[in-house]
Amino acid sequence: MTAALPTMVELDDALASVLDAARSRGRLATRRCSAETIAAQLGPIFAASELGARWSLPNAELSIMDGFAVRAADLVDRSTASLRCEADESAAGHRASASLEPGHAMRISTGAVLPAGADMVVPIEDTRPLEGDAGGIEVAEDACRRARPGRFVRARGSEIEAGQILVREGDAIGPGRLSALVATGYPQLEVFAAPKVAIVSTGDELVDPASYAESEDRQPAPGEVLRTNA
Repeated sequence: MTAALPTMVELDDALASVLDAARSRGRLATRRCSAETIAAQLGPIFAASELGARWSLPNAELSIMDGFAVRAADLVDRSTASLRCEADESAAGHRASASLEPGHAMRISTGAVLPAGADMVVPIEDTRPLEGDAGGIEVAEDACRRARPGRFVRARGSEIEAGQILVREGDAIGPGRLSALVATGYPQLEVFAAPKVAIVSTGDELVDPASYAESEDRQPAPGEVLRTNA
């Protein structure tokens, strides 16, 4: 009695079966790794859970110019404005401790947090020291005409809002997503372990290529095929 031949499986069905098995295993095989490890991966790496930003980016209102933090109300409807300069200063990484009083200005640098009471920034090139007054500045007419709250300011959360979903389970983590995750509180991530793939070559006609390395003149016999899959 002749043994029945095994049922052939279509390529698409076989691929779907392998992928289903990989997904099932992947949900059980996760690992926690640093952002540096993910960045060093040559291939894609996938998030094992949904992650939302832990805080806003930026997490405060920041100046996008070197100049002076001011109140827009002190400039609007004026041809020029004379303002007193606060002794305090707001620099990148060093927030001013004092609040801005009406009719005053505070020196500020690019990337610095807007002091309390200020709502816009005047670039330094739109100002000049008041003549005969070392503690004041005069704001140019054009800067007064364009004055409005938020001018030359990066709003809090303008790039990423707190709670905003950055990745969902199964999403590939590329450079952009990785940067956003690190910047909003995820120096380490739970990711799916990379699957291991093996290629098995079968057939009596396959020949080990190493056997031909001994002689440059040797050639495969008729019907022989050198195994090219490792």
